[in-house]
Amino acid sequence: MEKSSDWKGIITSSGGKEEESCTERKSWGPAEPHTAQPHTAHDNSQRKRTSSVKRSNARREKKRTTKIGFITTRYGMPRGLGIWRQQKERREITSIIKTLEIYGERYEPYEQFDVTKIIRKAKTYKDGFTLCFLLLALFTGISSSFSCLISVLRLQISKSEPIPLKLPYYSYMPFDYRSSKPAFIAGILYQFVAVIYYAFIIIGFDTLYTAILGYVSAQLDIIQGAFETIRPRCMVRLGLKLSQDVLKDPPALMDEMHKEMNKVVNHLQVLLNICRRLEEIFTNVILAQVMISLIVFCTCIFLVSNLPMMSFNFAAEMIYMIAIECQLLIYCVFGNKVTVSSSNISSSIYNGDWYSTSTSFKRSMLITMSRMQKPIYFTIGKFTPLTLSTFLTISRASYSFFAVLKNSDFSN
Repeated sequence: MEKSSDWKGIITSSGGKEEESCTERKSWGPAEPHTAQPHTAHDNSQRKRTSSVKRSNARREKKRTTKIGFITTRYGMPRGLGIWRQQKERREITSIIKTLEIYGERYEPYEQFDVTKIIRKAKTYKDGFTLCFLLLALFTGISSSFSCLISVLRLQISKSEPIPLKLPYYSYMPFDYRSSKPAFIAGILYQFVAVIYYAFIIIGFDTLYTAILGYVSAQLDIIQGAFETIRPRCMVRLGLKLSQDVLKDPPALMDEMHKEMNKVVNHLQVLLNICRRLEEIFTNVILAQVMISLIVFCTCIFLVSNLPMMSFNFAAEMIYMIAIECQLLIYCVFGNKVTVSSSNISSSIYNGDWYSTSTSFKRSMLITMSRMQKPIYFTIGKFTPLTLSTFLTISRASYSFFAVLKNSDFSN
């Protein structure tokens, strides 16, 4: 007997009889006649139970999943634009890092122009700021806990009395930390571990952004050297030895220089696109960070002005204030570094050996120089550029707010 192709499912043979498993008629093509098998009471009850389970699962899924536009709620937890945006930004950052690695070393060295040295110098510069910020963050947690630890060790009370001191930070404690000195010291250690862990999270996030900016700045420095050394590098590549007094380069050298110009301009376009994507991802985060730093720095100055200069609390507040300023400073330093490196590209193009090149090469130079007359700026919430002058402005604003607090009735 020929099996019909108009049935969907698994067809098995047992004892010379053909049985159909989960079959369903297709909507096209003629079907061969078949003999329907009689349904037993067991089959009917099994089919009813399966249908009931499917309807129950469908109702549960409909109740569990509610779509409103682009926002989806599952199991009572909001999912949608926020999580989707975070995942998209994470993928964007990963893509940016991979792109920078690909475009890292594309040019051969020539005299003072060495890609490896430029990248190594930028890495050393970045590591210095990262280490400084890490030490300040660690000293912040250590100083606050150490001053509280010294206070509880100097305290002279009986064992039945509660500890009349406060922990360095307000937080939930799973035990009564005021019952005894060992319990209070355990509470200090409990908060110290949490603060150090939190400090590493902040350092990881902040230095990720500054590391990307530092590498972008190094790539811009590489592009400067590539523009300045286009002609000598192409001559070395072709094995030519020409003086600088030639009025017109050979056609082979012109073609090679034009290809090299296109390669460097493509590299520059990739960096401009990366800077645009970084600006879209981090500009609002930097705005929130700057506002928090402004408030914290102002309050730290106010607290420090009311503490004895030789006390542990004064030292702890000073370390915390310096750490907050360093956190804002590294943003502005690396943002300013990108701006300065991008503004020097036009002069690097002009300083190259282009007098004997072709007209198309000179036209490409003019177009690139015109574009780079507008430097790359990373902004704080699209309000102001992320530069050293902005850092000074924020510091002056914090001191102005401190002066207002100091002269108000609140300070009394």
